[in-house]
Amino acid sequence: MKAIWYEKQGDASEVLIFGEMDKPVPQNDEVLVKVSFSGLNPSDTKRRSGFRGQKQAFPKIIPHSDGSGIIEAVGSNVNKNRVGERVWLYSAQWQRPFGTAADFVCVPSSLAIALADTTSLEIGATIGIPALTAYAGLFKYSNLNGATILITGGGGSVGNCAIQMAKYAGAHVISSVSGPEKMTAALNAGADNVLRYDTPHFVEDVLDITAGRKLDLIFDVAFGHNIEANLNIIKEHWI
Repeated sequence: MKAIWYEKQGDASEVLIFGEMDKPVPQNDEVLVKVSFSGLNPSDTKRRSGFRGQKQAFPKIIPHSDGSGIIEAVGSNVNKNRVGERVWLYSAQWQRPFGTAADFVCVPSSLAIALADTTSLEIGATIGIPALTAYAGLFKYSNLNGATILITGGGGSVGNCAIQMAKYAGAHVISSVSGPEKMTAALNAGADNVLRYDTPHFVEDVLDITAGRKLDLIFDVAFGHNIEANLNIIKEHWI
């Protein structure tokens, strides 16, 4: 199969190799997926570049944890009816050497999730890290129905997923972004109000929208940068 891999850490242009590798064979509890799309996330590039001293975990690594495709074969203990199933993948390269930047990938069956017929394989490859991060941040402790929340970075992949989920759950969503294109993306995702985060009167703008009421929840993709503003607009001890 064709694949992209690296054998040492560094800049992509210096360490990525494109070539042929053996097609993997599914082991117990695994499925073999013919990859349609591979999803790239910041964690993939940080792992490859050795960000903050991360060590290379395996001698040869096919990157990317997210992806989508069609199950071509299954290992023992996996229902053979899964062959031919459209799936989205996550954590393919988490604590494993070979991810989705290849024609084929083997993953535990539990990491290959059936994809609805109404969702394209291209979209499926974007679900993993962005959508699961958004879901965990929004719903682990909170009921969003009727809540007023702020989602920062609404033009990015995680923030954009969070907006869509929060609106589906019944929240009033304010989002903050860095520019006009991202403002459009946040509005298209369903945000009720979108503000520039770099305005000097950001706190006042939020409180104008809420008629002075503080927010029930803040979903923040840049917590350290925004903490001072957040403390001025978040309720205490909201359940």
